[in-house]
Amino acid sequence: MRGFTAFFSALATLSLSCTLPSHAQTSAPAPDGCEFHLALQPLDPAVVNLLATPIAPANRNPFADSSIKELQNWDLPSSVTAWKDRPSAQELARQWEELDKKWSAGAQGKDKSKKDAPQSHPAPYAAHALPARQWQDLEKWFAKNAPKRLSGVCVDSAKATYVFAVGIISGGVAISSSGDPNRIQDYAGHSGKPQSSDLGPGAGRKLPSGAPSDEFSSAGLGDDDAASTCVYLFRTNGKPLGEGGKRLETPDYFYCHQGSGIAQSTVGTMLKSLGKTGLPRPPQP
Repeated sequence: MRGFTAFFSALATLSLSCTLPSHAQTSAPAPDGCEFHLALQPLDPAVVNLLATPIAPANRNPFADSSIKELQNWDLPSSVTAWKDRPSAQELARQWEELDKKWSAGAQGKDKSKKDAPQSHPAPYAAHALPARQWQDLEKWFAKNAPKRLSGVCVDSAKATYVFAVGIISGGVAISSSGDPNRIQDYAGHSGKPQSSDLGPGAGRKLPSGAPSDEFSSAGLGDDDAASTCVYLFRTNGKPLGEGGKRLETPDYFYCHQGSGIAQSTVGTMLKSLGKTGLPRPPQP
């Protein structure tokens, strides 16, 4: 009888170990009771260097709009996107060059001479930190809400092996939501403070009613710029930041939302997505 009891006890233990979630088998809680530690960092130019350089076409038409939106969505995705699913920088550069050739050929065909033909031009992105007050509010919100959205995590910069880089990205090529090519301009040529989503990725979305009127200026942006709030999830090289850890060169996931003054909701969308998929496995140091 004792033999049968021992047999079924061992079988139950084996069955339980096989049904544990995969992340529970690979990461033991730290002495503070946290399985993973997160850090919040401002977006920096190194992130923008990973993106493509859009080209504002000389010949604007609905076809150009569709092409621009498709390519820019790989840099400013309107849904949480895995970086590994993004085409390489070389491939995106090639696609922009191909589109530029088509646009230039169309523009030259309408002008009698190449000298008089309108010229396309680069429309690079730029990174901007959040205004100081917004950043302080985001830090407080993140420390309180990240552990609620992701089970087993704590926010601790010194112990962190995951980094949320958050900030504002301006530049690129703007797309009018009206569908009228005559109203489409690149960001550098737009005049007037953007009050809605007529420009940029995520067209059709309103800016938050509570956003201050000097939002863009306080973020280091001119009044003539449109922008997106973006969040990038990086892993470190396996070591905590406080022990010499460095974040990896490329992120695992990234997401952007057109407008500013929306950092908390943007980061919240990323946390919600990670709550479903789980954090990527930390690399071994």
